[in-house]
Amino acid sequence: MFIENPPLEKNTLVLKSRLSESMNFINMFDQASVHRTGLGVDLAVEHKIAMC
Repeated sequence: MFIENPPLEKNTLVLKSRLSESMNFINMFDQASVHRTGLGVDLAVEHKIAMC
């Protein structure tokens, strides 16, 4: 059984939606405050941003 490729227009819309969601996620974490005594928290936030 083969899965047909969706039309290019649909692929483009889905990818734009995923990009928008990722950018919103990155912006949310970029605005997180810096924790002076909690290096682990900052590293966790940076890791979340990098994984988007």
